[in-house]
Amino acid sequence: MKREFISAEIVILSSDEGGRATPLLPVAYGGQYRPHIVLQSRETRQAKIELRNGVQHVVDEYLGVAFWSGPDPIPISQPFTATLFLMYPGYPAYGLVAPGAEFTLREGPKIIGHGRVLTRWMEAERGGPANRSQPVESEANRTSPAAGSGG
Repeated sequence: MKREFISAEIVILSSDEGGRATPLLPVAYGGQYRPHIVLQSRETRQAKIELRNGVQHVVDEYLGVAFWSGPDPIPISQPFTATLFLMYPGYPAYGLVAPGAEFTLREGPKIIGHGRVLTRWMEAERGGPANRSQPVESEANRTSPAAGSGG
């Protein structure tokens, strides 16, 4: 099975902004750091929580990703570009992970950063994202015949 990746512009929030208390280290790459993304506005700073039978539940749709490559050191409070591996791209919600999509980066219910998808691709063969080959069409473009028609 071919793996899917995205390139994204990401900002990791500082602890003063409600983000991480400790910086991410470059050992996070290669799939070692596996946060979640939630497709929503980059300005969002709290998880959506519902009370069900007296218990709080996070209701945002979490999509698993793994940091694959990026800058060393990983900056805090400054935009950087990184490659993320999509953990379960066959799951329908991943169809919306397309260029231009905004997301928040999560560790559990905590929003520790935000970003925007720049590109999405499927690896050509073994070797990972360096072998970019096939762009992946977004779900929105596949299901909307009017996409790009201007009306």
